[in-house]
Amino acid sequence: MISPYTIDRKTSRAFGLVKADMNRIFSILEQIQKDLAKMKGTDIEVADQLIGISKNIQKVRHETDTALKEAETAKEEAKEALVEAEDIKKYKPKPIVKTKVVYKKSSKSTKFVAARGGKKFHHPSCPFAKNILPKKKIIFKSKETALNNGYKECKCLLR
Repeated sequence: MISPYTIDRKTSRAFGLVKADMNRIFSILEQIQKDLAKMKGTDIEVADQLIGISKNIQKVRHETDTALKEAETAKEEAKEALVEAEDIKKYKPKPIVKTKVVYKKSSKSTKFVAARGGKKFHHPSCPFAKNILPKKKIIFKSKETALNNGYKECKCLLR
């Protein structure tokens, strides 16, 4: 991507070249005026001088055209850089979607699990229940049994 600083430098350079070429044209025109004032010679001398002046004018025209083309190129690059900057501003990352784990509550022989020495009981599919070591696992046949034994419900059962 082209930086705005680079664009400004190239544009300034191109316009500086155009300005320099215009100054050369004016100085050539002044020289032409001086040359015409000095011309007192024959028609051949005047013709030779006019041919030289014509060649100088063609050179200046060529240099001016080149400078204008460079200025147009710098302008196009600036436009492209602005379009790229707008595209970058428009980019929005996709949002992160959080999912909730839903536990099935079935009335058919639902068992509940707690850890010996723990404070809460869980549904067997709860991530916390899966972390309980088998030797510390206590299984209850109903919520009432777990509640009567002093355990509290896990969040997975409150949903």
